Amino acid sequence: MKKITTDIAVLGAGPSGLSCALRASEFGLKVAVFEKTSTWGGVNNGGMGPFGAGTHIQKKYGMTEGTAENALNYLFDFTHGQIDARLASEYIRKTAFTIKWLEDYGVIYADPSASPFTKPGEKEYYCHVIAENPEFKEPDGRNMWMYIPTLLHKRAVNTGLVDFYFNTAGVRLLCRDGIVTGVVVQNDAGEQTEVHAGAVVIATGGFMGNPELIKKYTSYENNVNIFFSCQRPNICGDGMQMAWDIGAARSEMMVDAYKGMPIHCGPVGTKEGWEILASRNLMVNLKGERFMNEAWHDRFFVANAIHRQPGGTAFSLCASSIAELYRSGTIPVEAPPGFAPETDYEKVVAEAKAMNYPYVFAADSIEELAMQTGIDAECLQATIEEYNLMCEQQNDSIFFKKENLFPLHGPRYYAAQFFVDSFGCLGGLKINYKMEVENTSWEAIPGLYGVGSEVNTLYAGTYPEHMSGNTSGFAYTSGIMAAENAAAYLSSIGGGAHHD
Repeated sequence: MKKITTDIAVLGAGPSGLSCALRASEFGLKVAVFEKTSTWGGVNNGGMGPFGAGTHIQKKYGMTEGTAENALNYLFDFTHGQIDARLASEYIRKTAFTIKWLEDYGVIYADPSASPFTKPGEKEYYCHVIAENPEFKEPDGRNMWMYIPTLLHKRAVNTGLVDFYFNTAGVRLLCRDGIVTGVVVQNDAGEQTEVHAGAVVIATGGFMGNPELIKKYTSYENNVNIFFSCQRPNICGDGMQMAWDIGAARSEMMVDAYKGMPIHCGPVGTKEGWEILASRNLMVNLKGERFMNEAWHDRFFVANAIHRQPGGTAFSLCASSIAELYRSGTIPVEAPPGFAPETDYEKVVAEAKAMNYPYVFAADSIEELAMQTGIDAECLQATIEEYNLMCEQQNDSIFFKKENLFPLHGPRYYAAQFFVDSFGCLGGLKINYKMEVENTSWEAIPGLYGVGSEVNTLYAGTYPEHMSGNTSGFAYTSGIMAAENAAAYLSSIGGGAHHD
């Protein structure tokens, strides 16, 4: 078997693996990165911008309340204390460094108000939306938007200390006397290599591509009550499984869920241009009952509400009376800045029909709509009548809804079916605040680190929209933290790779 010796072996070339490799090289360490696919980038190529607290960018744009203290307190309250607060603190306090570190390497940040989730005049905002960098182009010549992984890969290669091995996945960890001493990897041709390393960093992206793990360890089931718009079958939990095999403890595991329509899903839960389908009118479950205030905006909270309905699904309803208000421009269709939503509901229905998309419905009566969707017809009729009366009185006596109180009258009735979509799956490996993987006795496994999605257990089951950019922010920052702690560990044992 071929052998490689390096200081740090990193499994995965997504945001966390790339930041780890580049930061480790700054300590003069030799790094080998093994990526099972043919390129770098991870699940979503780094996202639209990372989370940061107390950063120089926030200060520049007057986001004076986006401090590390406020972020930590918010997260602890949000999760009801069901997180490792020390890990959360170490991460959040490190993010200001991460934002500046990325900028020093060439990341350009936009005014935070460019984020589709920023409210006018907001002083506490954390997502550092990236601006285009003309150094990075798409194949067609356009400026690349999600370019941070490409930038990090380029900078890492330029150090001369980081080697990349693509189409090569980890197979098993090497241990001696309870210490991780390397990893066996295998390329697409089936050739295995024994990698001797002073430390191994698992950065394999979680388990979103493993339906069995999702069903076993979460309340979701693939393509039944959750649909991944970004399918990544290669992100299958193999990294955490290798760690479990040597005694690593399993942490909490969750789906990073938000309200969305299957297959085609954008920032508001629909295909771009179809935002009218997500309008906050009447929403019902398969029983034909309302189950929430449709004006509630947090798409992650709404996902939780939808998930607990029969079949894990719900229907956003509309009718000619409301559709005409959108078509005429009397009321706007909600959409992120820069989007151009279609305002004619019938055009969206026609486009969906032409695509054979089965989750958009149109009918000439409530009874026909119920038949198409499978909603209980009698209850649906009663719910619409009750809702219309409350709209006419401008008094939602059930959920206290204050906006979008428009009655539904025909002749046409519409429905858009929503489930839960997801950016990925989080958790699986238990770590401490030094990013060291722990065993079932809560003891650190020397030489083994975890970063990114498979160790992100900071949300207690629901993504905190108020702290947008958090998944990618944790990926970049945890990679940096692991590199720094691994460098200290290697220094403490007198060097890099262990040798037999």
